[in-house]
Amino acid sequence: MPSKKILAQKQKAVKSLAEELKNAESVVFVDYQGLSVEQDTKMRKALRDESVKHRVVKNTQLLRAFEKNGITGLEDVLKGPTAITWSDDDVTAAPRLVKKFVDEFRKMAIKGGVVEGKLQELDTIVALSNIPSVEVLYGQLVSSLLFPITSLAMTLNALAEKAEEEGKENVRDLVVEKATTEEAAEEAPAADTETKEEAPAE
Repeated sequence: MPSKKILAQKQKAVKSLAEELKNAESVVFVDYQGLSVEQDTKMRKALRDESVKHRVVKNTQLLRAFEKNGITGLEDVLKGPTAITWSDDDVTAAPRLVKKFVDEFRKMAIKGGVVEGKLQELDTIVALSNIPSVEVLYGQLVSSLLFPITSLAMTLNALAEKAEEEGKENVRDLVVEKATTEEAAEEAPAADTETKEEAPAE
């Protein structure tokens, strides 16, 4: 039986871990067996660069820490060596980065996870891992908003080049000439029809 001092240290560690995990947007449980020191170092650096936390913790401590936060039912997930990866800011960050290294190293496995305080199946964690980062989503949004402007700029540039080729002073002259030509083409059939309708009367 552990001494009171050791027991107090364990309780303090569990309480501290529970506090750290309390505000996590998402937590991923990882079987990290087989990773080399070099691979582990590379992964940890990439996680730190995106403000994602990563730690190897005893399963008993994890169970108690999550229980303190009202999350139960982790007994089947927390078996064997377990590392936890979590983010306090971006719900997709931890799943996305872990999945990236699972695919790269082929030596890790995702066990499951917790999202916004609720235990989630493996499928949900994998689905989250496929969502682009917030920065990428913002970039896609900006691109979609800028597309009409970019398209207009390309059209105007093409018109300017066309006007220059045809010796027009500006794009307006080219547009006016084209509109006049199209209008004349539309009126010509109407004039022919009127002539043909009037012929029998003569």
